[in-house]
Amino acid sequence: MNTLYELLKNTYLNIDGLCLGLNKVSYDILKNVPFDDFIDDENLCIDFIRSVLIDDSTNIVLNKGRSKHIIITWLLGVSIQKSFNLKLDDGDIGSLFNNQIWLQTAITHDYGYFRKELMDENLTIQNLTNSYSLLTDDYSIYDEEFHRLNNFSKLHSAKAYFTYTYQEIVNYFNYRKEQLNKTKDEHEKNDHGIIGGCIAFKKYCKGVERDLKHALKPSIAIMLQQKIACFTTASHNVYKSDSFETDEVYKRYELNDLLFNSAKRVTLSNKLLLLLSLVDTIECSKRFISTGESRSYIQQSTILKYVRLDLFNNQAILDFSDFRKFIKEKRKDNEMIIKLDKHINSILDINSWTDFRSIPLSIDKIEITL
Repeated sequence: MNTLYELLKNTYLNIDGLCLGLNKVSYDILKNVPFDDFIDDENLCIDFIRSVLIDDSTNIVLNKGRSKHIIITWLLGVSIQKSFNLKLDDGDIGSLFNNQIWLQTAITHDYGYFRKELMDENLTIQNLTNSYSLLTDDYSIYDEEFHRLNNFSKLHSAKAYFTYTYQEIVNYFNYRKEQLNKTKDEHEKNDHGIIGGCIAFKKYCKGVERDLKHALKPSIAIMLQQKIACFTTASHNVYKSDSFETDEVYKRYELNDLLFNSAKRVTLSNKLLLLLSLVDTIECSKRFISTGESRSYIQQSTILKYVRLDLFNNQAILDFSDFRKFIKEKRKDNEMIIKLDKHINSILDINSWTDFRSIPLSIDKIEITL
C-alpha cells in the first residue's frame, strides 16, 4: 500500500495542472518550496492560503496549526477525486474550472477557524450576512455585475450544489450557536463552516466592488466559483440529528429535514460537497495539530508517512495500523490512541450521512466504497 505521504507528494510534484489561475505568490510557493517544507511549515501554509483567498488581508493568528490540515485536504482531494469519479461533469457550471473550484473550496472550508467571529458569543446571523450575503438569491441592490447571481440556486446547473437551502443554513447556525454556548465549547462559539463561507464570500464581493470603481469588471466564471465554493464551505459542517431526543431541539429550529430518521444525506448529485465530506473525514492530521501542548502534537509529514491509502475504482482502503504502532512505541501516549480511535469511528460513521459506505476490515483498516 502507498502511504499518504507518497500519494500527496506525487500529486504535489505533478502540480502544473493545478497552477492555472493562481497568482504569483501561490505559484511561487508551489514551484519553489519542497513538499516537506511546505506541509510542515504553518507560516508557508498560511501565506499560500492568504494568497488564494481573493482580496484577503486578514492577519491570521487564531488556530494557525489548522492551516496545514487545509493544505493536506486540498492535495488529498486532488489525489482521490478521479478514483471516485468526483470531477464535475461536462456541462456543469463548475466544470470549466474544476481545479480552481476545488482549491477555493478546500482553502475556505476551515477559514472560519482563523476568524475572530468564531469566538464571538454576540454574533448573529444578521451580522454575518448584513452585506453581500452568501445566503440569498437576491443581489438586485448591488451593482448590475452582481445581478448575475440573482436566482442562482434555482438555475438547473446550480441546483446540484444545494444539498441544503439557504434557510436551513440560517437555522443551523442558530442551532449550533445555542449548543456550542450551552456546552461552553472552548474552541468554537459559532459554526466555523458557516462563518468561513459567509465571510470569504463577503470579502470577495467587496473586492469586486472596489475593482468596479476602477472600471475593472469581474470574471463571471470566478464569481460563480466563489459562490459555489463558499456555499459548499457553509454546508460542510451541517449534520443530521443524532437521536430522537435531539430531534426535539432540531424541530425548535425548523430543521425538520435533518431529523434522525430523515433520508437527507450528502449524495453523488453534489459531487463537490461529497468530495469535501470524504476528504475532511479521512484526513487525520487535524487531530494532532499543535495546540500549545507539545506532547499532543505530531508533525504533519510524520503522520502522512504512517497512514496508508490504496485507491481503486470507486474504492479506497485506509490503514492506520502503522500509525497506531508509532503512537504506542514512539510516543507512548494513550490520549493519542483515544484520538485515533475517535477518528476511525468517524470514518465508519460516514455511512449515516453520505452516499459512501465504510466497512471495517480490522481494528485499523477500513474499506470505503461509493
